[in-house]
Amino acid sequence: MAKLPGQGLDGNEAEERQSFIDPGTYNVEIINSNGKENEKSGVYRIGLQLQVLDGPKAKSTFWLSFNYLHPGSAQAQDISQNQLRLIAKACGVGLFEDTESLHNKPFSVSVKTSESNGYTNNDMTSAREYATPGGSGAKGATASSSKTSSSAPAKATEKGGGKPWEKKKGA
Repeated sequence: MAKLPGQGLDGNEAEERQSFIDPGTYNVEIINSNGKENEKSGVYRIGLQLQVLDGPKAKSTFWLSFNYLHPGSAQAQDISQNQLRLIAKACGVGLFEDTESLHNKPFSVSVKTSESNGYTNNDMTSAREYATPGGSGAKGATASSSKTSSSAPAKATEKGGGKPWEKKKGA
């Protein structure tokens, strides 16, 4: 038995919290991080707790996890390590050896949700420099391993042409 010091707690006031956030793009900062090793599999997972800085979800928190070391899947390990590099780049951090180096540095992240073993999780799809609310956003990088470049649409826009899918009817 553990006696609660003070006034105690009222179960009728309980609020259900979720550890994930709806898919979207959010200005965030990392407020907590941890690392856990599964001794059986040798997988070392990095967990980052992010807090939304502005907008309708301001002060909401959610977790992202990364298979930093994954002896059974080089692809999962490479993807996770690249995503951590993208976060570091978006935070303005170069070489780092501890996730605490990423704490309290604002950046923008895009996430999606996935279901696994009855739980809803967030997966990072891109990380970018902090986007000023109401501003035009900043350059960033996506988490995909695609080697295609998005410079073609930008060049068309610079020359006064629009993106092919934005052409006006009858033009």
